Amino acid sequence: MGVAVVTGAGRGIGRGIALRLSRDGHAVAVNDRDAHGATAVAEEIRAAGGTAVAYPADVTDPDAGAGPRGAARHRGQLVMSLVRNRHAASPRNTVA
Repeated sequence: MGVAVVTGAGRGIGRGIALRLSRDGHAVAVNDRDAHGATAVAEEIRAAGGTAVAYPADVTDPDAGAGPRGAARHRGQLVMSLVRNRHAASPRNTVA
């Protein structure tokens, strides 16, 4: 199925989306600017038998690198879905 990248997935609605995508068979790149939240959700997915990687980064910060899409690509996996749960004022402000 490829990788589903979910921004703002460290808690709340983003967490729920990441968990559901994992249950549906997606590997999930869990992004949140809070490293603890991203790591906790990725661990929760793995504990339930899914595949997940935490990618803590602020997708509105151009200095944050390529964002979670880059992390998934770096691992040789094809990104099939991007859930832009993290609101940014402008699409140009989002790195993912």
